[in-house]
Amino acid sequence: PNLSCATGQRVRKLAPRMRAVIIDSFGGGAANYAKQVSKPTCRPHDVLIKIAACALDETDLKVKKGQYATFTKLPLVPGYQISGVVERTGSSVQGISKGDKVAAILPIDKQQGGLAEYVSINYINVVKMGE
Repeated sequence: PNLSCATGQRVRKLAPRMRAVIIDSFGGGAANYAKQVSKPTCRPHDVLIKIAACALDETDLKVKKGQYATFTKLPLVPGYQISGVVERTGSSVQGISKGDKVAAILPIDKQQGGLAEYVSINYINVVKMGE
């Protein structure tokens, strides 16, 4: 929504931002960098997770090398194994609530990985962790 400021000018409200590591090219070299990006939104079947930990493994190396280029699009955020705390749930989510500690394996065909502050993912890919 647009907001009016003291000068009478219309000001656009900016979308919430977060930091994420971005891969913008396949192959070697220094194509990974941290950047401010839009914070993901939470659709009806999604949970928004504040990421506490992210694992990097062989899958991430293969993605970076371009071995999965047929179904990964650039730019992308790497990191497909995460854990964290649920910040928000979509209206159709069942069995997971705000504040739950969770773990997830993110789909490789998405551009949104776990080397970020937040991730939004379908709740069927999420499991609650014990206390």
